[in-house]
Amino acid sequence: MKQIIPAVMPPLLPEERTLLTSKSSYSGEACVSEVLKYCQMKEINTSVPHIDEGVDILIEESRNKWKSAQVKKIGFRFRHGAQRYEFKFQGDNTEYSDKDIDVFFHVLMTHYRTLIWQSDSKYVPRRKNGSFVKNTNLILDRPKAKLTPSAKCQFQEKPVLLYAMYHPTIIIQNLQFFNPSSTSIEQYI
Repeated sequence: MKQIIPAVMPPLLPEERTLLTSKSSYSGEACVSEVLKYCQMKEINTSVPHIDEGVDILIEESRNKWKSAQVKKIGFRFRHGAQRYEFKFQGDNTEYSDKDIDVFFHVLMTHYRTLIWQSDSKYVPRRKNGSFVKNTNLILDRPKAKLTPSAKCQFQEKPVLLYAMYHPTIIIQNLQFFNPSSTSIEQYI
């Protein structure tokens, strides 16, 4: 019997899909700002390096112990006839490994939603040389069958959704997702 993993978020609206498949106005810097805002809300001490050498943020794990973090914007694409969300681990001309990056933050940001996932670099799939793969594609907006364990799919269950903010438009159009037992918007107002 297959185990079903529920959807993590409601489906994208058509205008969000267009935004994520094009060169969006939401740059990597906007995503870094969202992660910094989240850390500030949670009273997590952060530092931003002045020289960009692949580490976007330093996060204080405990007193005087810092973790290096890379922030990546999530992309959207159709692959094998299905909608997929692209979690990137490498830039265009870079080769990172867990010697460089301790943690990844992946940000999905549109006009109507902002979601932040965190994943430890030890769960990121590797190439033969030990560097991270360029990306992996996940299904987020519909239920899916749990895959059989392998190095390639191990990452699929490891990112932790830290933060989700939705515009009322998303809630109104997806009431069943947010509360399957209700069809009223009153509880969200």
